[in-house]
Amino acid sequence: MRNAENLNKSQFEKKLSKSSGYLNMLEKRNGNPGVDVVQEFVSVFPDYSLKWLLTGEGDMKKNVNQSLHPSKEDQEDYELQKKTTLLDVRDDLKADVYNVNQNLKTLINGFTKNSESWSNAFMQVLQNQLKIIQVTEQIDPKKLMSTTKNLDAFLAENKKGH
Repeated sequence: MRNAENLNKSQFEKKLSKSSGYLNMLEKRNGNPGVDVVQEFVSVFPDYSLKWLLTGEGDMKKNVNQSLHPSKEDQEDYELQKKTTLLDVRDDLKADVYNVNQNLKTLINGFTKNSESWSNAFMQVLQNQLKIIQVTEQIDPKKLMSTTKNLDAFLAENKKGH
C-alpha cells in the first residue's frame, strides 16, 4: 500500500499519525496494526477496500465508478466499518465507566471516614455501574448490526412512502 501511494516509511507513518519507527517495529515483531491504525488508514486512504485490508480478499482498491451503486464488497466494507465503530464505542463506554468507578472509589474512601450513609450510597452507585459494564460486555455486535440493518431498511421503506 505504501509503495502504491509512492510514500516512504516516514511519509506513510506521518499520514497515519504514527511515530517514526512504527512500521519498523511492526515488521520486526511480525505484528499487525491496531484498530486505530486501520481506522486512520481508511480515513486517509478511502480508495482502499477495508475487506482487503483486513482479510487480504478481494480487490485492493475500490472501483471509483461504483459510487452510485455500491458493490457487495462496498456494502461489506460499510458493515465492517459500522461493526468496528460499534465495538470502539462499546470499549470507550467501558473505559469511561471504569474511570468513573475509580473516581467514585476515591470519593467513597474519603467519605467513608466521615459518614457511613454516604459510603452506602456511593457503593450502590458502584454496583449499578458494574451492572452497566456487565450489560455492555453482553452486547452481541452481530445482533446489534442485524437490528441496525433492519432499522435502516424500515426507515428507508417508510421514507419512500412519504
